Amino acid sequence: MNQIICHLGLEKAVVHGKGGHLSPSLVNLTNLRYLDLNSNSFSGIQVPAFLGLLKNLRYLNLSGAGFDGEIPRHLGNLMYLRYLDLGDSDISPVSNWLSTRDLGWVVELSSLEALVLSKVNLTAAQDGLQVINMLSSLTTLDLNGCDLFIHPHLSHVNFTSLSSLDLCENNFSNYMVPPWLCNFTGLHDLRLDHNNLSDPIHGLFDQMTSLVRLDLLYNCCDASTLKSLCNISSLTYLDLRDFDLSLNFLTGHIPQLEVGQTSVLQSLFLNDNRFTGTIPEDLCKLENLFLDLSNNLLSGRVPVCLGNLGDLRILNLANNSLSGQIPSSLGNLGSLYTLHLNGNKFVRKLPTSMQHLRYLEALDLGDNGLKDIIPAWIGERLSNLMFLRFQSNNFHGAISDTLYQLSHLRVLNLAHNNLVGFIPHCFNNISAMGSGLEGGYTFDSAVSLQDIKGGRELEYHSLSLLRVKSISLSTNNLVGEIPDGIMELVQLQVLNLSQNHLTEGSPRRLAT
Repeated sequence: MNQIICHLGLEKAVVHGKGGHLSPSLVNLTNLRYLDLNSNSFSGIQVPAFLGLLKNLRYLNLSGAGFDGEIPRHLGNLMYLRYLDLGDSDISPVSNWLSTRDLGWVVELSSLEALVLSKVNLTAAQDGLQVINMLSSLTTLDLNGCDLFIHPHLSHVNFTSLSSLDLCENNFSNYMVPPWLCNFTGLHDLRLDHNNLSDPIHGLFDQMTSLVRLDLLYNCCDASTLKSLCNISSLTYLDLRDFDLSLNFLTGHIPQLEVGQTSVLQSLFLNDNRFTGTIPEDLCKLENLFLDLSNNLLSGRVPVCLGNLGDLRILNLANNSLSGQIPSSLGNLGSLYTLHLNGNKFVRKLPTSMQHLRYLEALDLGDNGLKDIIPAWIGERLSNLMFLRFQSNNFHGAISDTLYQLSHLRVLNLAHNNLVGFIPHCFNNISAMGSGLEGGYTFDSAVSLQDIKGGRELEYHSLSLLRVKSISLSTNNLVGEIPDGIMELVQLQVLNLSQNHLTEGSPRRLAT
């Protein structure tokens, strides 16, 4: 083997190598108890069967070392083994490509405490879970990305001593969490992410009072599951991203979070359900990057304390029945780049504190009862705005000519208001609609915007948002001609100036 360095003691060997093969002379180390070959590059060779002759081994790590092919059954001879890692390493640039049709050899490893088989192909090992269930001493089990069939029923659950269990990216029967998971009351770390689970069992987490880390990314649940999470006071990490909680027809009030739960949520998506009542103030204690409560039946006022979420990036409260004035405390959200308050019952003026949202890229206040002029500070202070929608409110007065300073603007929708006066002549300064240069902007996949095109209201998402170039000033009281500056917006796709009082000359010049 090329470039091998062995650090040898009587009981321990750590081997770092590059390419080549493993020499059978390794079995001469008859007293070896610790063998670590992880993060090497063995160029797709099979795991050597002779490793099964190192019968005094307690520790064997072959992760991320470039091994390929079927795992030899001879590893079952390592009856004193306590730790076995055949998986992929997060820190290694090299992957293992291992598989096995039969995990029966694992039964012989009666002393095993940790078994890591992450990314090992277990598709053909139909009895894999039943075999592992015989290892009563296991405390750590990693089956990440094995495509193992997770049987919903086990006649007897034997490996209840587990403290760490990783079952993400596997094949759950009917996308259902198996009932026997309730027996693992001593778990500290549980990963079920990326399984598209749609029918978690009721009360699954009620007895898991020792959980410290819980990862449920890319799954689905009902309200009872969410409530049971609130009872786990030991949690320090909880990943519910895309726990799609959205689109579930959940009803009732948003559950109150217990003390200790608010500090672990990084994102909370409860959109597109049927939650009623008010926004609970304990959400103000979250350390959220994203908060989406849109498309529910929430009412009452927006809690003033939401302004305490200093790291919040996205706040979406759209399409509820929230009322009162937009709280001035939202101006404290200095990291916010998307704010959706559209489709509610907000009234009165915009709080001037919103001018401090200098990173804001999307602002949608449409379909409310706001009554104000278009503040000059929108163009002067919110220089990063790409999407501005005030449709269907009671904005009055002239269109502020400071809006031309919003050079990144792609969507401007001021339709269905009470605006008067002339269309500003300086719209040609909005370079995003003129030059067609995108400037390398990206947009978060959770962001969407409603806008009118061809008389229909459409919803644009993420990347498609960057392609939209639209100005809607319809159904106001604007007068005069269409200014020449608009004719220079060569990237403009939608221009709606209908139902105003524009005068002669406009149609002819627009056609040219």
